[in-house]
Amino acid sequence: MQDYEGAVTDFDRAIRFWAGDKYQKSNAYYWRGLTKIDLSQKDSGRLDLRKSADLGYAEAYEALKKYCQ
Repeated sequence: MQDYEGAVTDFDRAIRFWAGDKYQKSNAYYWRGLTKIDLSQKDSGRLDLRKSADLGYAEAYEALKKYCQ
């Protein structure tokens, strides 16, 4: 089952819940960004990947290289 829109909602909640935990928050931004890209919301997805990278999530840098060309 691929409920990407539901996943985005779950990641929204995770970002709010993990407000004080930089790693968990950056992880949620990363996965929300990839999910949005899969939903053809590329600009919003890239912004989430950028936020994740700004928070120090290493995988986000590689994803930005891939999706921001």
